[in-house]
Amino acid sequence: MKEYINPGKFIISGMQTDNVVIISSSRISEIVGFLYKNNISDANTLYFSSPEALRFLWGVVDSPVYDIRHLTERCSVNDISHLYRAFMSVEKLTLSGRQVNVLMMLLYGSNGTEGARYLGMSEKTFSTHKQNLIKRLRVHNEVELLYKGMLLVRKGRL
Repeated sequence: MKEYINPGKFIISGMQTDNVVIISSSRISEIVGFLYKNNISDANTLYFSSPEALRFLWGVVDSPVYDIRHLTERCSVNDISHLYRAFMSVEKLTLSGRQVNVLMMLLYGSNGTEGARYLGMSEKTFSTHKQNLIKRLRVHNEVELLYKGMLLVRKGRL
């Protein structure tokens, strides 16, 4: 993964920005390590990432995220038609109180039985909340859920 930060301003296709972050890896563990280690302000930052990482970055960064493949296509520098926004999570990520509780129990290392007992619910209800979290946070599995949960806690989103 590479990070380009310049004390000046970047001008990319007519857009002025302070930071351009290029995430070339599609390995979630590397992306989490990079984001966790580099506390990059989302203000005036453009992200380019692999298509596999786009889904994971939703809700974690508040800046536009573009598909990295658009950097490699042969297009004129002034032609912005090739740069389309893959997504921008403009809506605030909201979780119910129970979803936050279940996510925090998972982050603390509790399994379904312990978490359900502590929260006063059945294991099936706990599991349902976990599956709903996976869908809501747009991740593929429990490992990605934990990684994304760690980043959201660090950013003060939970």
